[in-house]
Amino acid sequence: MIRNYLRRIGFYLFLGLAPHLPAAEAPRTFNLPADSAEKTLKLFSEQSGHGLIMGAAAVGATRTNRVSGEFTAPEALARMLAGTGFVAKQDEKSGAFVVY
Repeated sequence: MIRNYLRRIGFYLFLGLAPHLPAAEAPRTFNLPADSAEKTLKLFSEQSGHGLIMGAAAVGATRTNRVSGEFTAPEALARMLAGTGFVAKQDEKSGAFVVY
């Protein structure tokens, strides 16, 4: 029980918060497979350079969409989450995304 609690807390803080990035973000190359949200959201954070906050219990066994190509981070994340029931919002100060 404590282990699950700590895991959830870790997921909320997962990868911390990225430094503030300029509003006009250049597109990046993303190669995100269709897989469990837990795995692909981590991979998104690594490829985008943005922090990401989410609840492990919330994403559960949700599968995300494959995203491949040149996109800004918000575009890639929106495509990845399309049809999953989850949405992402970017924090203006830190540049990190919150998935809910």
